[in-house]
Amino acid sequence: MANIYISIGEHEKALTHISKALEINFENNYLFRIPRALTIQAELYLQTKDTAQAISNYEKSIEAAENIDAFDVVKRNSQILSQLYEKTNQIAKAKDYKSLYKAINDSLFTNEKEQKIIILETKRKIKEVLQNKKILELENKAQKAKFRAIIIVLILLFVISTISIYSYLKVRKKIDYCC
Repeated sequence: MANIYISIGEHEKALTHISKALEINFENNYLFRIPRALTIQAELYLQTKDTAQAISNYEKSIEAAENIDAFDVVKRNSQILSQLYEKTNQIAKAKDYKSLYKAINDSLFTNEKEQKIIILETKRKIKEVLQNKKILELENKAQKAKFRAIIIVLILLFVISTISIYSYLKVRKKIDYCC
């Protein structure tokens, strides 16, 4: 809602709304919403040309984001703070936040590469499992076919043996009856 007020230039309403939202977030311990709300409030202060308050909120947002390991927020806000401190001629703080941004940017890049490698390995393993499953299914079908063939041969042997024995006994009975 605060974003809507900001976009139409209603800065006082936006500030009131975001302040209430922050209050609710802190009361209910909604840790994942706090950094974003503080960032929005900082952006609002930048639009109203209150740089000191914006810097304060960006720093609070970074602190809240670090508490929940939201490094994407830390990365983005540290870059903004670096630029703001450069504009206010606080070079030491600007360098600190720039180095924080670079460190997080590099670590996030490394994490993304590691995650992509893990995803590719997982996809490969899934393909292997699916191929093994297909192979096992084909082997199972082949074994069932062999089993059926053996059963059919045994049944045929039984039938032929029964017919042969019946014929032999019939012929023998005739021979015994005749002689």
